[in-house]
This record gives sequence, structure tokens and C-alpha cells, in this order.
Amino acid sequence: MRRKLLQTKVQIKIIIFIFTSFIMFLLTGCAERTNLEDLGLQTAIGFDLQNDGKVLGTSVLHHFKYLGKSPSQVLVAKADTVKGFRQAMNLKTSKKLVSGQIRIALYGEETAKKGLIRFMDSISRDPKIGTMLFLAVAKGTANDILSYPYKDIENIGLYINETLEQNINGEQIVSSTLHEVINDYHTDGQDFVLPYLIREKDKVNIEGLAIFQMDKMIGTMKPREGFYLKILRDRFDAGELELVLPSKELKKSVKGIEIPKKININIDNIRSTSKIELVNKEKPEFDINIKLTLNIQEISEEIDLNKPETMKILTKLINEAFEKESNTLIRKLQLLQTDPIGLGCLYNHSIRDKKLTSEKWYPLYKNAKINVHFHTKIMGAGVMD
Repeated sequence: MRRKLLQTKVQIKIIIFIFTSFIMFLLTGCAERTNLEDLGLQTAIGFDLQNDGKVLGTSVLHHFKYLGKSPSQVLVAKADTVKGFRQAMNLKTSKKLVSGQIRIALYGEETAKKGLIRFMDSISRDPKIGTMLFLAVAKGTANDILSYPYKDIENIGLYINETLEQNINGEQIVSSTLHEVINDYHTDGQDFVLPYLIREKDKVNIEGLAIFQMDKMIGTMKPREGFYLKILRDRFDAGELELVLPSKELKKSVKGIEIPKKININIDNIRSTSKIELVNKEKPEFDINIKLTLNIQEISEEIDLNKPETMKILTKLINEAFEKESNTLIRKLQLLQTDPIGLGCLYNHSIRDKKLTSEKWYPLYKNAKINVHFHTKIMGAGVMD
């Protein structure tokens, strides 16, 4: 059902995409007369560095035919540079290539590990390409994901775009537009993350997030870790999560005869604000205070939530669960020496007499003390199993 809904959204986006692309093309004031059938609208581009140093580029086109058919086409070309790839593509099609509607730039994993700045810089310098396209990393190669003959996906570029938008709007992953990533890259003490995509037969899924140090991929994080990263670094306006809480402190509130060691709860309508403070400049120490409001959607045991003491204990356990998983993620990032939370940016603003470089910050960051405190307010409770 969820896949059909996504397909419907993609089909709607294709119609909007065709209409807006045509209007934009008309507004460019081209002197020559061009028919829709002569256009090849790029929706996605992918890059894979080869062993010989050349760039294998893949481009997904959406072009027009009669009878309402608008099939996609995949072009693959090899060149020494990104610009050379664009020139090589023109030699492979009779269509007039239009790059203003590119929605996704995808990079192969090995390419991401070697560094992406040359690719991002080239795209950002192209005035025809908007800065709101998404960047992502492919598990394996970008070519494999973009060129695979999917049975139920009409245009893989628009499909990936819709998948990313849906999960960003649902607060499941951090947004990764070209504008945001370039801004993070050029901000001292701030690293970026990108969606990490995987193809599983006829499906493309978000496997998690690719973690970067400067412009090089150095690891991955699971979607659940991405949820905590989002809460630590940004304002959180929606979303849901499952937690497993110890039942010992709730023993008196559980109405069942047998009390399991763990209680499962599902929480939703999660909203948060975070405040990060540098409390020690000499030996970097930060306090991260996060205010949470949420609803308890479901609990695996029958618990008397009418008792104030029960709600107090439940709130305490939720805070502890959030703090534990946040601390685990932070320690992982410190060991990898990557700072997508942006603590180095705050530190840099606090030592105005010095210029903080990445080389100076990463060793300090690795040993920094980071205290995370959650302050949860339960707004309502739902179903008990």
C-alpha cells in the first residue's frame, strides 16, 4: 500500500515536472523553436570514479512522445571531468538536454570515499542547475541504481526525489540539498551527512546515512541513529519511534500478573528544541539540553497511566533511553572524528582570537566532554496491548 502511494505521488510529480519544465524552457527565451518531443529533461545524474581516474557518468532523462507516453532513458558516458561527461552525453542523444530539472545527484560509495568536492563544486557552478537538488550516496555504484531496468518505476530520478522528500518531511532523515551540503562543507567545525541508498532487486531504499569527514565518506549510520542526529542538531517537528524500557521501576503500575523485564512503547508526535552551550573552552565541554514533547501511542503492557507517580517514572525512563542512544551516537562520531552536529562551529565562534581548522578541531573534538540532557513532557497516551 505504501509503495503504491509513493508510485502515485511520483506520477503526479511527473505531470507537474513536465508542465513546469516546459514553462521554464519557454521562459528562457530561446530563439529557436523547439518541440516537446525534442527535449531530454535530466532528472538524475550519477558519478563513479574508475580505476583509471576517469569519471563514469550516468544521466536519467525524461523525454516526450506522442500518445501521452513519457518514457525515461538512461545515458552513460565516460570522461576525464564532470564537464567532459556533459559533453559526451550530447554525443549520445538527438534530444536537446535540459539540466534545470535535475532532482538528485548520486555518488558511488567508493567515489564518496575518495572525496566529493570536485563533483559538488562543478554542479554548484552550473547556473542551469538549481541548488535545491538532493545529494546522496549509493551502496555500490551510482550507475547500478540509476541504470537498472525497474518494472514499476517510470523514472528513477523522480522516484528517489520523492522518497527523500517524504522521509525528510517525516523527520526521518536530515535534509541534504546541494545548498545545505555546500554550506556545511564550507563552515568551520561542521561536517555533513548524505542519504545512503541501496538497490534491492526492483526497489531502492534508504539504508541509512553516509557519514563524512570534510568531503570524504568515512562510515555509515543506521536510520535510527539518523533520527537521533536530527534531534541533536535540528528542531524536530514530527515523527515517531519505538523504545524498549526496563520494567523494574514500573512494577507497581503494571496490572498484569507476570511482569516482563522489558516494556515496549511506541511514541509519536515528537517535537523538540535543542540548546547547545560551550561550558569549558580550555578542555572542550558542551551541554546539550533538549526539550521534548510527545504522545505515547502504544504500550505493550497494561500500565495505569492515571497515577502521577507512574507518569513521572515513565518520563524518567524515556529521558534515560534517549540519553543513552544519543551518547552512543556521539561517541561513535567522536571516534570517527566527524562533527555533523556542528559543535566545532560553536567552539570556533567562542575562540574569536584564533582560526579553528579541521586539523586542530578533530583531536579536540575526539576528547571533548559532551553532556546530553533530555527534558520530556508526555502530552497524551494511546493504546495498551
